[in-house]
Amino acid sequence: MLASAVSFTLMTLLIKLLGRDYPAALQTLYRQLAGVLVLLPVILRDPRAAFHTTRLGILLFRGVAGTVGMVLAFYAYQKLPLADANALSFTRTLWLVPLAAFVLKEHVGPRRISATLVGFGGALLMLQPSAHPNLGWPAAAAITSAFLFAFTVTGMKIMTRDHTTLTLMSWSTVLGFILAIPPAILVWRVPSLRDLALLGAMGVLGTITQACYIKGMAEDESRMILEMLKDFGSALDPSRVLIDHVEEHTIGMVKEAGYWAGMTIYPVSKCTPQRAVDMIEMHGAGQLCVNAAADWGVSDPLQTHRTMLEAKRRGHSLTTLMQVFYNNPAEFFGQNPRFKLKRLQVREG
Repeated sequence: MLASAVSFTLMTLLIKLLGRDYPAALQTLYRQLAGVLVLLPVILRDPRAAFHTTRLGILLFRGVAGTVGMVLAFYAYQKLPLADANALSFTRTLWLVPLAAFVLKEHVGPRRISATLVGFGGALLMLQPSAHPNLGWPAAAAITSAFLFAFTVTGMKIMTRDHTTLTLMSWSTVLGFILAIPPAILVWRVPSLRDLALLGAMGVLGTITQACYIKGMAEDESRMILEMLKDFGSALDPSRVLIDHVEEHTIGMVKEAGYWAGMTIYPVSKCTPQRAVDMIEMHGAGQLCVNAAADWGVSDPLQTHRTMLEAKRRGHSLTTLMQVFYNNPAEFFGQNPRFKLKRLQVREG
């Protein structure tokens, strides 16, 4: 999240610097184009995985809301003092509270409601015409942008449950680029080499901001689980707890805390057989269990077997395969006396 904040700050400085010569719609096009170019090599490695989804409607809505919100945000950053524009953009957090309650069905207590009302009160004070006569349409653009971005964040929170960071970024960037073309044509101008470099840097920083933010959202859930488990103190033995759905950015923190890590394998989204074997190679075979997904997304019970074949194809020993795919689950569940599972040994060669 810190990296996201730093890259976002640098991006807004470039938006302000280029704002006099390049309207918001045109800056949005260059920002999205840079994102497409950055992601293209990764997308081309496996286009099916990059764009696979079972929630097309949410992704289309996020694309439209995100693109319109980006144009409005760039306009606000160009026309308002950066401090004012940034302050108004923080109302996105305030909009998230009612959206979390109505869309995500999260419990919102009286403290959060009170804090949100106070925050909106502060925003209204900023918008007083007598105190800030020059805010006008730019301020309205900033508020509307914050509202639209709050919708995209809410959708992101839903999508990170069963979609990878790559899938979310591929859809938002490619769709955003397509949607940004019509308004950009109306204000088109050819940039100089210097401006092209700055516009490209702005786009790269925007892509970094988005990637770090999405990863931060995914990590927050794992960190929240670990913090909740800490509250049990010595009453909870970490070796008797398995945290499922780990990915590259969460498996390390789970295993370092002493818990078992579970990898749920999907055919083309979240954790695939290839990514699972990558994690085995990076973090070791201990305290790790593998299972296949069987939920509302595209699932295949044979993914566990395919993960084992992928590990075998890469040259992992039968001892390692037996440990990950049988002995580890036998050890974890065998802690319960009702499970009488014997660990197996294999003879190499």
